[in-house]
Amino acid sequence: MSNITVGNGGRGGAATAITIALILMASPAILITDAFAAPISNEDCKDIQFRALESSPYSTKAGNTITIGTSQEEYPVKIDYFKDSGDEVLYFKNVAAKDPGGRVLLPGGETITITLQTNEPISSGYRTSVTLYNDNVCDYETFSGTNVKDTDKMALEIVSIEQTDDSPIVKVTVQVPDASDVDKHLTKLNVQFPFSPEAQEYYIISHRVEVS
Repeated sequence: MSNITVGNGGRGGAATAITIALILMASPAILITDAFAAPISNEDCKDIQFRALESSPYSTKAGNTITIGTSQEEYPVKIDYFKDSGDEVLYFKNVAAKDPGGRVLLPGGETITITLQTNEPISSGYRTSVTLYNDNVCDYETFSGTNVKDTDKMALEIVSIEQTDDSPIVKVTVQVPDASDVDKHLTKLNVQFPFSPEAQEYYIISHRVEVS
């Protein structure tokens, strides 16, 4: 930003400086209140921008939660991202989503159940996926799969997907590999639910997942 120099004189110069200062102070407030128009940057992917899910046409999805159930614990995880690839590809970020507190322990060699409550049918033509990533892989790269080395990811086997017409609950049973087969740096979990060719939900846990 260029420096603005105000001379000794005059009230006109001082008024100009005050006006400029007020404009600079007001501009950020405009961006903050217009969250849908101001894209949000993913802290791990500086070149990718997301719109705020809470201020989008899909704002009702901001409360969506899955439950990861193991033999020892249940972990609720809120939706982190939503993808709309209709007329153009848009990504929405749920700015209120937070990782579960403490470590998320997945028992090696056992099955876990991921439960989602939804009124939308899971698309049979697009694969639901549950994948562990190296935490150095940024969120967007887990969506697209680009620039991710094979050693930095591990897809978990989906045993079954249960969804009936008269129930809003989807249950996905997943096989957890033996702990000895999982690199200790694979601590990010990405759960992807596609509902149609144009709509997909992403639930992510970073830094905290451990296969034990």
